[in-house]
Amino acid sequence: MKKILFVFTACCAMAMLLTSCHKDAELTPEQEKTIAVRKLYYERVLGQWYYEEQDELSYRYVSYNFKEKGKLETHEKTASRKRIKDGEKVNYSDWEVKTDTITKGSWSLGWKEEYGEMYLSTSKEDGYGHSVVEYHGLGYVSKNELVLKYFGTGTYTMLFKRVAPIPSI
Repeated sequence: MKKILFVFTACCAMAMLLTSCHKDAELTPEQEKTIAVRKLYYERVLGQWYYEEQDELSYRYVSYNFKEKGKLETHEKTASRKRIKDGEKVNYSDWEVKTDTITKGSWSLGWKEEYGEMYLSTSKEDGYGHSVVEYHGLGYVSKNELVLKYFGTGTYTMLFKRVAPIPSI
């Protein structure tokens, strides 16, 4: 019995020794920056944000509801209308809604070393069992404003405001 107890104790000690010598993997600079971005901006990003853009022929509305644990609900609506010229007078047709969708997905914050900037990623299901992920450059976040830049669009930025109203069209 003493031999069994001795062997068991020796095995436990050896296991503890091996696991205590294990060193955590070192983080890359990108991983360290991602952790810093998440600590700084996670709480600020939480909640509802909307972007609305309209000119005489087109309308676009995007609303994000960034929820705890990376859950996301997105509402997107687009509409268009035509210019109708009657001699010198210009009229417009009624707005025709092209898309009006609400989707569920996820979101995350981080740092993209290749672009040298912070990002906010959003994903949504495409209806075919796949997720579509978009990376947005995170310009800044304040109490009432969120500025996103879509990677690959140059300098095109979108100013989101806090608390999403009902689309105006």
